[in-house]
Amino acid sequence: LLMEAATVASSPAPTTRQSLTLNVDQAIRHAPLLPLRLQDSLGVWIGEVAWCNRIGTAEWPEALLVDAARGSDLVQLWGDLTLLDTDDRHMMSAIWPWLQRQLDARDRTVELGGDPRHAAAYGYARPADGGLAVTLINPGWSHAAVTLDASIDGWPTGPWQVIEIYPFPGAVDIHDAAGTTWIACLAPWETRVLWIGPAETQFDGPPRQTRPAARESQPLTIANDAIALPTVGREDAVFLAHRLERAGEWAYDAEPQLLIDCEAKLDGLAVLTTTLPRTRDRNGPGSPWVLRTIPAGPAWSSRELTVRIEDRTGPDTTVHTEAWLVERWWRHYRRIFWDPFANLG
Repeated sequence: LLMEAATVASSPAPTTRQSLTLNVDQAIRHAPLLPLRLQDSLGVWIGEVAWCNRIGTAEWPEALLVDAARGSDLVQLWGDLTLLDTDDRHMMSAIWPWLQRQLDARDRTVELGGDPRHAAAYGYARPADGGLAVTLINPGWSHAAVTLDASIDGWPTGPWQVIEIYPFPGAVDIHDAAGTTWIACLAPWETRVLWIGPAETQFDGPPRQTRPAARESQPLTIANDAIALPTVGREDAVFLAHRLERAGEWAYDAEPQLLIDCEAKLDGLAVLTTTLPRTRDRNGPGSPWVLRTIPAGPAWSSRELTVRIEDRTGPDTTVHTEAWLVERWWRHYRRIFWDPFANLG
């Protein structure tokens, strides 16, 4: 870790916090000799001050759920908690008792899935509530999956069921409840929390919420400063990622957004673009990437988006740019945390 938990990963994410989370998990895989229970991410920060790089409140539930899933006894949410609204506080009141019941099993946490250093879907699991609590993370622009099987400590010995706890609570449709393997699918940049336990366990009904099916993302080709757009759906966005490389390594800078400028136009007319990082990094080495988010919609289908990139980096720096068309499912589906055991005594 280059500076506490204030440093983003070398690869971009839709929000700063998602990249911070990925950076911590990459460090965990890099230091396998340090037991998970002894690691400390320094918590989930809330705030709009320079000390926490003005991270705000975005994605705090996902960050807290992943922080707890890692197995450390040091789970913290801190900073300017007055920024949390009523829905945030209700979610916290549901998450915290669920976490407290798992304290005795944290030293039995195991890592799952692929290597987050390669942007592969990954996660953590440990025994919980007579079954298995599983937290999965997809740190990529396209859909991903993690295979779960009976080798995980806590997997039921008989017929089993899967309950989604977050973000779309409810019973998960599985085809073979007597089998020993199940593939969990994740949308781009999704954090998903599941409980796998005995099939006979009964619950007071979960919220009636159908798990949405996010559209497949599409990599885009930039040719002659232009992108020929395919069919575009509602809540889609074009993500332009610029990554800085120097001497064979990703090059961190306190203000990379000042080194790479980008003007986007649709059929010659300027369009809205937001940029990460937003401000100078005051607590860490900065970022090796700049992400431009360009909101799109169905009216953009089959049209041309021009992107004129101005590179102000030095001659020793190479800028790599890639583009994706991604449905921002997280903007138009409400995410809920539900503790299935909260009312079972």
